[in-house]
Amino acid sequence: MLYDKGQILEYLVSLWSAGVEEPVFKSAIADVVDWLEREMTSPDGYFYAAQDADSFATVNSAEPEECDFYVWDYQTVSEILTVEELTELQHQFTFTEKGNFEGKNVLQKRDYTELSPTLQTPLSKLFRIRYGQKSDAIRTFPPHVIIKKRKL
Repeated sequence: MLYDKGQILEYLVSLWSAGVEEPVFKSAIADVVDWLEREMTSPDGYFYAAQDADSFATVNSAEPEECDFYVWDYQTVSEILTVEELTELQHQFTFTEKGNFEGKNVLQKRDYTELSPTLQTPLSKLFRIRYGQKSDAIRTFPPHVIIKKRKL
């Protein structure tokens, strides 16, 4: 994860330095740096190399699922979002009933334009589902709400 984000950051900075000064690239650079500081930096200032991608799909799951935290089930999302929000999500991201990863969806932006303002509400809803609160209410992202509910 650290090396992936490092390569993404290098690529985006190289594009910007080469004159491809798209506002979305500037935003993505800031987001990657924020993520590195928030998620991958130890209290002593060192970088962690990776995060565990295993997570429990439900509170009662016996075994964790690889990458479950990073994917979205179409049915679940369609029950959370309004029809308009779901349409906007599908317009800006790859998001289908079939999915793009083992029957679920990894949200992938379709182009490099900035997110539309109308997408902020649905993305905030999805964030709250994963973390249990709004993104602006927390500095260090807590574990997925299912992890917090499990009695390990």
